Formats: sequence, C-alpha cells, structure tokens
Amino acid sequence: EMLQPDDDSIFFICDTHRPVDVVNVYNDTQIKLLIKQNDDLGVPSYDDIFRDEEGDDDDSGNESDEGSEPSGKRRRFDEGAIERRIERQRARREWEARRREILFDYEQYEYHGTSAAMMFFELAWVLTKDTKDMLWWAIIGLTDQKIHDRITHMKYVTDVATMQRHVSRHNHRNE
Repeated sequence: EMLQPDDDSIFFICDTHRPVDVVNVYNDTQIKLLIKQNDDLGVPSYDDIFRDEEGDDDDSGNESDEGSEPSGKRRRFDEGAIERRIERQRARREWEARRREILFDYEQYEYHGTSAAMMFFELAWVLTKDTKDMLWWAIIGLTDQKIHDRITHMKYVTDVATMQRHVSRHNHRNE
C-alpha cells in the first residue's frame, strides 16, 4: 500500500543527483521536479525511450483464436500476415536496442546539479519567505557539494556569486 500511492497523490522531488530518472521527467501528473530552469538535463526525447503499445498487440490475438476452431480443421496461414508480424518484431527489437543504447548514454555518468538546499532557499526567496537561517543552510549545502567534489569549480564559483547577492541583500535589510 505504501509504495502504491493514490492516483491523486503528487510528489515534489528536489534532488541534486543527476541524471534524473526519465520516468520522473515524463510523469507530469504525479511527479513534479524542482529543477532550475537553466539546468541542462540532457534527457532523451519521449519518443526515443517510450513506445505506445496500441498497434503491437494485433498479432497476439491470432493464437487465442486457434482454440475456438474445430479440431479437425487446419488453420490457414496468410503469408502476408506472417511477414508483417516478423517485420513488426524486427522493428521492435531494433527500437529496443536503440532505446537501451540511448538510456545507457544518458545514465552512463553521474554528476550533481544545484544544491537542494539552494533550490529550497531560492523557492522561499521567490515566495518572500526566506530567512537568514535558510540562507545559512543554503550556504552549507553548497559548501558540502564543494568539499565532497560533487560539483565543478565553475559551478561552485557561479553558485557562490548567487549566494553572495543573497547575503548582501540580507545584510542590507538589517542596516
């Protein structure tokens, strides 16, 4: 029960780990990702990794019809239908191989995005609910990423500049 949420449940995910799971990216009804707009996720397109199964079940009904025929009659096979079925199976195998390759390339390397503490601080700032404590937690989150080599030096410098502007704003507010 716990792992099968109601259909009307919504989950907000704020995670610094990358790559983001593709199911979470394309599930826009139950899952909302909190990600900075300028973060390039490099997610493969929907059509490359998901396939609608509507037309692929056409050939599966043929086997079930076999039992309803009288046992004395032999079933006639339409060569065209067999060729179409083989072609669909071949196309599906090719699509699945391409999908595996695309997902492997996407998930091959792990990296980190903007600190979750910074994301929540900036969300609070946009809602005008930010505090000095929240700012301190955001700075700690960024520092943790740098100390543990989770982000590049360039990303660290960029995020420090962002935090510096917030520190200046909070210090100016108290003068």
